[in-house]
Amino acid sequence: MINDVFCHVDQGVGRSLYADDGALWIRGRNVAFVNKKVQDAVAQVEGWTNRWGFRLSVAKTQVICFSRRRKMAPMTVKLYGQTLEQELKNKSELLPVWRIVQNYVKKNLSDSVFIFTDGSKDPEKGCVGAAVYIPVNDTSIKKRLSDHLSVYTTELMAVLLALQWIEEKGLPKTVIASDSFSALSSIRTGRSSSRTDIINEIFIVLYRMKIKGLFTTFIWVPAHAGVEGNEKVDILAKQPISCEDRGGKEMSYRK
Repeated sequence: MINDVFCHVDQGVGRSLYADDGALWIRGRNVAFVNKKVQDAVAQVEGWTNRWGFRLSVAKTQVICFSRRRKMAPMTVKLYGQTLEQELKNKSELLPVWRIVQNYVKKNLSDSVFIFTDGSKDPEKGCVGAAVYIPVNDTSIKKRLSDHLSVYTTELMAVLLALQWIEEKGLPKTVIASDSFSALSSIRTGRSSSRTDIINEIFIVLYRMKIKGLFTTFIWVPAHAGVEGNEKVDILAKQPISCEDRGGKEMSYRK
């Protein structure tokens, strides 16, 4: 009988039921409209429970509004005359995104060597650089690149540097972590509107690595979010971009 608890809810309202746990949802641009639709749906469920002698737990029922707006008037939804809480109380039951990613990495990539890459550019002088950082042995690679390259190009060059290092060392399993979503997207699709030359070179190295039995996984990490390896490589990438300091090898790639 519990399977019929949402039978009178309007068709425009989403619903999900698993055992004795249920959820209702609706989306829209107008918060007041969404609030009213949710309240109507809750009232319909409440009416069904009253007719059949059921009683839902108000304490275990919450209303949550997901929005990109920074400021928004609170929603007010009532069940059995009581205003529902607007936050999840049982937070321990929900894993944060970073914990989910961490668990995946531990389970699937624990035997891989992690390598962080980053590119940097001085917007005033146009000097650019790329860096690679390997935490397991505290190894760093810093390269000054040709002036006035785009940040996107420096990110691709940093990945290329990492792949060349992996091939040279012959590491069988590695993970390249970058905070450049655009660079990783180009590598994933094999397409780039501006730097097909570097993308092609990356794929050539990947092909050679595959023949040698060397496999790498690419993952995205958020920038400036406290990821230790990413914070370290961010600092390293800024070190070679002093236009007065021409020390070290300069890699020449045209804009």
